[in-house]
Amino acid sequence: METLAYGIIIDFIPAIATGAAALAAYYSYCGLETWRKELKGKKKFDVAEETLVLVYQARRAISYMRSPLGFSGEGSTRDQNQNEANDEKEIWDSAYVPHERFNKNKETFSKLDVMKYRFEVLFGKELTPPFDAINEAVNRVLMDVNRLGRLMIEEKNTVR
Repeated sequence: METLAYGIIIDFIPAIATGAAALAAYYSYCGLETWRKELKGKKKFDVAEETLVLVYQARRAISYMRSPLGFSGEGSTRDQNQNEANDEKEIWDSAYVPHERFNKNKETFSKLDVMKYRFEVLFGKELTPPFDAINEAVNRVLMDVNRLGRLMIEEKNTVR
């Protein structure tokens, strides 16, 4: 009788080993899935955090571009037209100040533009319109100062 019980136990050892291996594989899979979800969540968090930092930097840069306060020498990096009078040079230099300020912050806007696509991959295209709004704001500032410079010169020439 004892040998019969011993024989049955021996017969079940492969089944027990297989069951233990299956159970270990299941728990390994569950652990791997949890790790994968955590990794994806961490990646989303990192991209969101980096995006927020860039948005704050872009907001500060746009405010700086729009600031009416200027410093002496700002706008002087502009390529001057040879036919410009001195008063026209001052107007065009003043109008060029936001362009210089944009150029100082160009890297921030470039990084934000790249971040838009990383953000889109992780969060979806429906959450990317604010990136376009930032680009539109920058373009509007730069176009408006050019328009203002032209209007000021036209007004100056009309008054003469």
